[in-house]
Amino acid sequence: MRYLRLRKVKTVYLGESLTTVLSKPKDEDLIMSYTGSESTLSGWVLRDLTIDKAPIFVENPKCVESLGGHPVELDYHVEVLGTEEDLSRKFNGVENLRMFWLHRFKSKAYIPHEGWSTVFKVMKSKIKTSRLYTSLSEVSVSDKTVKLEGGVFISYEKLINTIPQKLFLSIVKSDDLPKTPLNDYVHIPLHITAVVTKNTSSVREGLVKVYSLGKKRYIPSHVVLYKTFDVEYTLNYVITPLTSESIKSELLSQAISTLKKLGVEVKPIYAIRTYFEPYGVLAGKPENVVKSLEKYDIEFRGRYGMWSELSICDILRGFGLTTTELT
Repeated sequence: MRYLRLRKVKTVYLGESLTTVLSKPKDEDLIMSYTGSESTLSGWVLRDLTIDKAPIFVENPKCVESLGGHPVELDYHVEVLGTEEDLSRKFNGVENLRMFWLHRFKSKAYIPHEGWSTVFKVMKSKIKTSRLYTSLSEVSVSDKTVKLEGGVFISYEKLINTIPQKLFLSIVKSDDLPKTPLNDYVHIPLHITAVVTKNTSSVREGLVKVYSLGKKRYIPSHVVLYKTFDVEYTLNYVITPLTSESIKSELLSQAISTLKKLGVEVKPIYAIRTYFEPYGVLAGKPENVVKSLEKYDIEFRGRYGMWSELSICDILRGFGLTTTELT
């Protein structure tokens, strides 16, 4: 094969993810951030407030401490409106929704005082490995090259994939890859609306209140409320599975309407932000894909890469923290 331009590296990490950062890439490696697969741990900064894109909690404070954050313990309360069967229909009948991250907790949950996006930003800043922010057009497993738009090739000894497995396979060139339709990868996109309100009494300090909305009168599936720390705001997250019943043009108005129906105070509003998570719920994948690429020095890691509902604590266990330490 003739290369227009070639750069050689030891290991290519696809995706600037939590898993990539925890892998501690070296100077001779390269991190490639793929458009459309940004980490859910990012967020927005609004003057005196950092807002995480999604309401993510963990079951053990050590999971926060391991990432350099300062854990805050919150009472966790779920109010179910409707049946589990009705809730499943909002996810196109996907089974075992107990794996959905908001259903993992019993009475306590933990979150970094400074927010996940701040913790993740600090972690990324400590990694000095070169980054490349561009679009990929092809991965040739036999030649061990990544082709970028514009004809530039990256040659690697090993490739660690942390972008969505389905997305990765769409750009892989390999005769040994099982003939698997990409439609066999089952996932439900989520639309998340974050409504930030000032000085509301919808939820007390130190409590996370989750509404699980199976009832048909609600288009969203979940609402999550909790107060911020140090400043007087309440974060109101409205989560809507993007299925055939979802009307995308009305998602924001549906979010506000749902909060009002639940009796949540929505005024005064400080800010509103929306986030589209294309791989919100991972519900099924083909077999043998990962194994078929192992001989080409391709490794799959993380929730996206493994196409598995892994929590932050699950990912940390994979990097050497034992079950005993995280129980």
